[in-house]
Amino acid sequence: MKRLELVVVQLEEVKRLIEVGRVPQLRLAHILLDSAVELIMHRMAEAELDGERYDFDQLENLRRIEAMRKSDNPLHRRFARGPSDEQLSSEIKKLEAMVTSKRKRKKINDNFGDKIDFLVERTRLPGSIAPVLKKLHDYRNETYHRDQHRVEVIRPAVLIYFDAACTVLDLYQPGVLIGDGALGVLITSVVDTGRA
Repeated sequence: MKRLELVVVQLEEVKRLIEVGRVPQLRLAHILLDSAVELIMHRMAEAELDGERYDFDQLENLRRIEAMRKSDNPLHRRFARGPSDEQLSSEIKKLEAMVTSKRKRKKINDNFGDKIDFLVERTRLPGSIAPVLKKLHDYRNETYHRDQHRVEVIRPAVLIYFDAACTVLDLYQPGVLIGDGALGVLITSVVDTGRA
């Protein structure tokens, strides 16, 4: 619940800053909204990638075996037993189609736009919100990194971003905490999203 509280507090502070309504406060509100949205999307992407953890780890293990078989070190080749080269190659190709590559994972982790595209691709975000989030993030970069403020745009941008942030938060499924009062133990379980 503390993970969700961080985002909720940010949104409450944004509401207060919007009510003040001056450019410095609206700039901060925009920055806080962008931070909250990116954090929620990071958690959503993390949950998606965790769902393919077993297959990803299996793929990495098979790639290690494949590399060991090609090694100049006889000890490596000796321990790289198992399925035939053809079976190994076939299984690697099958798993590559099932998981997100290391390269794409890095892009998702590092880039706002790649997070959005990944979550839209996985139907965790509606495609219609993607261009809105990307444009508002670009505007945040202008105001945050380049100290450029479009006075006539900042209030509407913050109001639109607030609405978009609420939409993203509504689509976020952080899990359910199940408490056992007698033992004082909390168990986190993933909410069933209805997807296989």
